[in-house]
Amino acid sequence: MITLLDFLVSIAAWLFKTSLKASVLVALILIIQLVFRRKLSARWQYGLWLLLIIRLILPFDIESRFSLFNLMPSQNTQLLQATNPAEAISTPNIELTNFNVPATSAQIETEVPPAQQNFNLSTKEILALVWLLGLIAILLYTFICNFKLWRKIRLQSSSSSPLLYQLLEQCKKQMKITRPLALIEMEGIRIPVLFGIFKPKILLPVNFTQKMTADQIKHILLHELAHYKRNDVLVSCLTTILQISYWFNPIIWFAFYRMRSDRELACDEMTLNRIGAAQSQAYGQTIISLLENMTTKSRLPVTVSIIETKKDLKRRLAMIVNFKQRPLIWSIVAIIVLIAVGGFALTDARVKSQQTNSPASQLSNLSDDEIQNIDSLQYQVFDQQVEQEINSSSGQAGASENHQQNVSEKSAQHDKIQKPYRSEIIITFTSDGVKVDGETINVDSLLPKLNTFRFDDQSIITLKPEQMVDHNDWFNIQMQLQMIKIKRLKYVNAKTGKTIITKQYNFERTHRIVNPELIPKQINGKYGYSDRKFQIVIEPKFDEVGLFQEDLAPVRIEKKWGFINKKGDVRIEPEFQQARPFDEGLAAVMVNNLWGFIDKSGKIVIEPAFESVTSFHEELALVTFKGKRGFIRKGGQFAIPPTYDNAREFSEGLAAVKLNDKWGFVDYNGNIVIDYQFDNVDRFSDGLALVRLNGKYGYIDKKGNFVINTQFEHAESFSEGLAAVRINGKYGYIDKRGAVVIEPQYDHASNFMGGLAHVIIFEKPELNIKGQGFEIDKAGNVIGKIQ
Repeated sequence: MITLLDFLVSIAAWLFKTSLKASVLVALILIIQLVFRRKLSARWQYGLWLLLIIRLILPFDIESRFSLFNLMPSQNTQLLQATNPAEAISTPNIELTNFNVPATSAQIETEVPPAQQNFNLSTKEILALVWLLGLIAILLYTFICNFKLWRKIRLQSSSSSPLLYQLLEQCKKQMKITRPLALIEMEGIRIPVLFGIFKPKILLPVNFTQKMTADQIKHILLHELAHYKRNDVLVSCLTTILQISYWFNPIIWFAFYRMRSDRELACDEMTLNRIGAAQSQAYGQTIISLLENMTTKSRLPVTVSIIETKKDLKRRLAMIVNFKQRPLIWSIVAIIVLIAVGGFALTDARVKSQQTNSPASQLSNLSDDEIQNIDSLQYQVFDQQVEQEINSSSGQAGASENHQQNVSEKSAQHDKIQKPYRSEIIITFTSDGVKVDGETINVDSLLPKLNTFRFDDQSIITLKPEQMVDHNDWFNIQMQLQMIKIKRLKYVNAKTGKTIITKQYNFERTHRIVNPELIPKQINGKYGYSDRKFQIVIEPKFDEVGLFQEDLAPVRIEKKWGFINKKGDVRIEPEFQQARPFDEGLAAVMVNNLWGFIDKSGKIVIEPAFESVTSFHEELALVTFKGKRGFIRKGGQFAIPPTYDNAREFSEGLAAVKLNDKWGFVDYNGNIVIDYQFDNVDRFSDGLALVRLNGKYGYIDKKGNFVINTQFEHAESFSEGLAAVRINGKYGYIDKRGAVVIEPQYDHASNFMGGLAHVIIFEKPELNIKGQGFEIDKAGNVIGKIQ
């Protein structure tokens, strides 16, 4: 107990002496601000207060001949030599002149036998305990106030005002901020404030858009974003902790009051730099208009507001009205002033040699020197060891690389000797299988046959149908082609000889959709699943089913949906109103008419709260919340707030969004990449997006530039290098240059998936009667017929 009390006394003494030094620095900062008040910008005047924070948390003394404290008498200098709490513990027998009590003969104590010792508290100990009680009381009060606000905010939902989010996005763009920020309208908030450090939110009064104009809202949001950009909430928390720690010094309290006042001036200045000096009068009027709603509630460290006190309003308005850009020279002067003040006030007086003859001081100095010498020697040895390690590792790595290179070269030489080179392999489809280099082989033997040849980057495989090819054979061939080095394919039209060259696309995912392993099958009003040979695999016993994805499929039993595995066993009990297949590990389910997400164990990982959802794509899911579209992450939090009238899923890093009857594109942070200008759009695919403008369809790149001008009556998105377009009432296919590769001849056409596209020719177009549907390859050859 005595040891802890001694430590508490040393802590209190260190804080007391540090606060005296800080008080001197406060006076110096105020004098500098007075001298340069018309020259230094608000940002630099606020920056001077950061020196005070450094002074208050600096745990050690830095002696300097240039220190301001060298000008003070030696007795006062000794007073300001702060005691390090750790030093008090390590040298308990050294008397500490903590509170500058004059030395008297009464202080010369003789050793008292243990039986005669008492526990009467000294003045120093009483003062230390008083400081601790004050610290705990203020700290507890501050924590409770912030906890109440945090708990209240947790129950609030994001603002549903599209105008607020639209203005916020504009302001974020001006401030060059990409991180999402939530807007919350809540009761009890009279003045807009920025809340939180890790997940910042802007808190607004209820019906804020009805009380303020759009320009005024922008002024306020820009001011709060200036707080965010400058990390003012974090600084506010730090200064609050320091203010509580130094609660006994009113000069520190006044200094932090002035610091907050200068912080608001700095934010005003940053805001005016964004909106321009011409808007200064309007910005000042916005500040005045907020005064009628100003409250006198206590300030919270986790919030910063556009108005925290009315006392300095005259000073702020004067700065706003007279706002102008400061010349660069004054920024240079400010840097010099900061360095000078830091050198004068953050260092301590040099201690003369005769003042450092005490055993403790000598021991401390000696230890520091020895430690520095030892550290220096250790660093030298360590650097040498590291250098040796690096050289050794480099040698080993180099040897390993050389070995691998030699192995690769030998392997390549072996291939050159053993395998004949082919620049082109022609694969012809026959009734007996496939013909490769004139040799007919079984479809399953294609890959081993191709592996007997050697190819390079210029090699190509030509697919040349002589007759209709079975679907399963087609996909089997495509899968084998993906396993060899050749990545270019040439498709030949059997009738015209016309060719199309495209790269090999990985179609594992789309193949599952086009030709699933298990196919839903209905018998006597119940659903089950069959395999590709139409043999029943899962008995029809479900009222409704969905496709298998990620080894599970949604099924409806009576009125509830659950999930089964490929054996037909129920893996997730039917308890949902609706359910969709799994995608990226999560499945959308409906509970109480709202959509959420579950994992493969059936656990709800995102609470049902949305009117509609899509599956997750590129780690984000499109949701509808309170009639607006936005995007959520897999944790359930909004990545992009719901502010759009409509939207499409993310694809290739961008998502199409609609606002005010026009479509544009945003990135993962919700930043507008392509402005709202199109009548309709589709997702990006193969680097291009389908757009409609003035009734015609065309394609743009990710910068919004037209690659293929609007010219088509209708069109589909690009898929595997080709896109279906309608010209003069018929559908054909174009490549990414806009050249027609399959002549317009179909009444309907879909996207290519797995190298095939489904097309339809109507028998009686005037009656919209469906005729013949079939699959074609990229040269227009009929691959499989679907009746």
